[in-house]
Amino acid sequence: MRSRCVGSGCGLAMVAALAVGGCSSGPGAGGTGGAAAGTSGTAGRGGTAGGGTGMGGMAGTGGGGGATGTAGTGGGACTVRYTVEAKQTPASIMLVIDRSASITAAHWSSLGVGLSTALDNSLFDDLSIGFLAFPQAYTDPPMCLCDSLGVDLATCRTQLAPGSACGVVGTPDVAIGNVARQQSLAASGVRHDILQWMQVTHTRLSTTDDGAPVYAAMAAGYDALKATAPTRRALLLATDGGFSCAALSSPVRPGYSNGTCADWEQPDSVNQLITSRRADPTAPVETVVIGLVGSHSAGQMQGSFATPPYAMALALSTFAVSGSPTSVDPACSKTATFTMTGAAPAMPCHIDLAGSSTPTATAIADATRLARRRALGCVYDVPTLPNGETFDAAQTRVTLTTDGTARSVRRRTTPTDACATDGCWDVDTAGHVTLLGASCDKFCNSAKATIALAGGCPAN
Repeated sequence: MRSRCVGSGCGLAMVAALAVGGCSSGPGAGGTGGAAAGTSGTAGRGGTAGGGTGMGGMAGTGGGGGATGTAGTGGGACTVRYTVEAKQTPASIMLVIDRSASITAAHWSSLGVGLSTALDNSLFDDLSIGFLAFPQAYTDPPMCLCDSLGVDLATCRTQLAPGSACGVVGTPDVAIGNVARQQSLAASGVRHDILQWMQVTHTRLSTTDDGAPVYAAMAAGYDALKATAPTRRALLLATDGGFSCAALSSPVRPGYSNGTCADWEQPDSVNQLITSRRADPTAPVETVVIGLVGSHSAGQMQGSFATPPYAMALALSTFAVSGSPTSVDPACSKTATFTMTGAAPAMPCHIDLAGSSTPTATAIADATRLARRRALGCVYDVPTLPNGETFDAAQTRVTLTTDGTARSVRRRTTPTDACATDGCWDVDTAGHVTLLGASCDKFCNSAKATIALAGGCPAN
């Protein structure tokens, strides 16, 4: 949104372009073992025969898998030859966050706290993350605005100093880097840098000029992602829905008029950008969108800010489908297409937080976790196994531990099973271990989670 239409647009928005061992179930005693870092694991003790499944020896960190152990399976026994922790398959995420004037101070605070809370969860461990907040800078006002004032550009610059809040410099505010397992309160690291940027060193660029160069910010985010090594990439966009600054685009994109300039971004242009980056043959990017407070606008004034002349919820919903069509809620209005006069969808496909006056930090954190899950799922590399072992999915058991609670995860038996109720795991076409359904939900909704693979026992 924009105030007084003296910048280059009148809008609101937020998007994110925004990708989870052992064997113990039943009354049988789980195995023990697992030595200190750098040593081999102690042999796991088998479970009581007929009393469920025992736990194999746990991997010594840096020391390979646990030593051979025996596990009870029903009335018989199997040999657990190793237990290792699986790590997430490498991926890069670019967070593109709205800091236009229509984002209130309270809303910006909730965004900063909620985002850091989510990023500290295990589902972001070992991934590469970057951060860009828009607008990044002021630019010269558009000539259409200067012409409406009857002055040349030099005079216009003086009259409208410091300029229009439409600048995107092209590089992220926090460069993409591997977060490893450093938390946001550590002395350094990507998570630390994002927290500092949002909660300490920066706030909104302007409180009066609601320029929202979302298209340019997304394009810059996509370019940064394309330069990264991991083959899985996601852009998470969070916006209240302004989508302005088209009058300053180069080359110029078509825009809807704000009464002075053709400055409101046309959603068709945004959908084309998102679709082209998802279909990029060399560096495809999944895009997930979060709609913040203000993103239910439809051309009306919201406080002192104007809004685009169309249903923003409809536009954001189509962006979500263009960005990640296989991950949106199956029940959402997936077939809805954008038209300028179209109504908001009955069930939007983006993550919609517009219903509350100011989303809490908890709501922001939950939305960020959901966006991460939609974009990248729960996919893990099989690590190098000890003693020259070879991974055999049929002889592997998976244990998911979330916030201190361990649970055995069954292997999916049919590819059509969504595992929505009890959760499951399987191996994808690239050989990655993948948590599905409720198991992936548990991983994404926990603060601390690990996955262990135990080899030598038939999959549950």
